[in-house]
Amino acid sequence: MKYRIIKYGLLTIIGFFAIYQISPVKFGDYCTGLGPLILFARLGNLFLLVFLVFLAIDLILKIKHKIKFDYIPCIFLGVFIIISFLLFRIKIDEKFWTKTVLTGRVMLGEDLFSAEQLILYENKTFFIKQQHPIGICIYQGKYFIQQDTLVLKRKKLPEPIDKLFCTKYLINQTDSFLIPIEKEYGIINFSECNKGLLEIAN
Repeated sequence: MKYRIIKYGLLTIIGFFAIYQISPVKFGDYCTGLGPLILFARLGNLFLLVFLVFLAIDLILKIKHKIKFDYIPCIFLGVFIIISFLLFRIKIDEKFWTKTVLTGRVMLGEDLFSAEQLILYENKTFFIKQQHPIGICIYQGKYFIQQDTLVLKRKKLPEPIDKLFCTKYLINQTDSFLIPIEKEYGIINFSECNKGLLEIAN
């Protein structure tokens, strides 16, 4: 019984942490890039090695002691491969379980926009997406709409994002603008918008 607990426990823990590296469901701020992929590869190899070790032990127990072969680790391996395959087909910087209602960029000049994006989702959460040469950093939180004001529920955004985005914006749906309450910040143009922002509050 202890042997099975150790076997299932190790496969579950290693498999979970490997899959978490490529999962789009993450808590708090995070960055993607080569680091998580390398860690996934290492943990995936460790998962396979542990599986092969337990497979060899189970085969020896079956041959020498006539103990019934345990197929459950094979199911673990199959589930691990299927989940990993599906997750590699999903963009890690998007929320596939909810709809995007707004995508906007800060206007730095008349025709110039920042590379960072503000994305609002239907489930009242937001992403600020910062593109890097080797990956993407995601800063996330919740938002709410109070009358005609969008409020991002973050006490402080990390540098250098805090130089581009503030936490309160007046909604100008006619011109597709989010106008910052604090004047030193730039206007956000949300030309990509699936529905009226004020509708989300209802």
